[in-house]
Amino acid sequence: MLHKWGRFGVVAGVLAVSACANYDIEGTKMMKAGDDFSTALQKEYIKLAQAEADEGDWSDAGFFNEKALAAVKGENVTAQDPAERDMPADSLSDVNKARSAVIVAVITNKGSNPTMSAFTQAMYDCWIQELEENFQPEHIAECKANMEIGLKALEPKAAVAPMAKKMAPVPAPMMVFFGFDSFDLSPSALDTIKRAASAAKDAEVTGIILHGHADKSGNVDYNRGLSRARVNAAGNAIMEAGVARNMVSKNAYGEGQPRIQTEDGVKERNNRRVEIEFVRQ
Repeated sequence: MLHKWGRFGVVAGVLAVSACANYDIEGTKMMKAGDDFSTALQKEYIKLAQAEADEGDWSDAGFFNEKALAAVKGENVTAQDPAERDMPADSLSDVNKARSAVIVAVITNKGSNPTMSAFTQAMYDCWIQELEENFQPEHIAECKANMEIGLKALEPKAAVAPMAKKMAPVPAPMMVFFGFDSFDLSPSALDTIKRAASAAKDAEVTGIILHGHADKSGNVDYNRGLSRARVNAAGNAIMEAGVARNMVSKNAYGEGQPRIQTEDGVKERNNRRVEIEFVRQ
């Protein structure tokens, strides 16, 4: 059954970088991507780019067109980090949870269900773009509903037969800590990252999500950038330890999700961290 959703014309049940000033949407549309998932991403982001261009929002039209171009080039195009947009404060918790869910769903399903995986990711990006604008509630609701349709469709199905091979359990999350106002990895942190890479290989996980955090000793914007630098440092190290780039996804939360609650301005080592989460279908 076909279900149309407003300006995007989505087929439910069958079906998801900073922007440069590239508005050649038709040119990008004519390009050929290398695999099914990249092709599906290209098509979904072209739809978003054209919708924004039709509304005269050339900044976001260029942004989505650049994501389509990156997909054509075979780059690792992931759901946008909400820290890159000026999001309403009351939406950040829901948006971050949704991003993690979308990343896991895409990592798990992009090989077996590339069309729905691309659709789900693009609808998440549509949702947070509309949330940032925050003046078209029907578009916000539309994009979010489409994302949720995609996530539902990508949920794992009940196994019909026992697994022939007994696999190691998915490792518990690991954690690395950082010095004050630093994103340097200590010898202890590097050791933890190497153990995480080894555990990921032994358990045959399908993805690793890195969650970067900061304490409350600086201002909010600075701490968001610091948490991003920490998660990038950990991501580079875990790839150097043998984890494939396309398995690694990253979130940066700044000071917003402390392990230990403190007053603003307080230094707290336990909050200066990157958490390593393992994912396996």
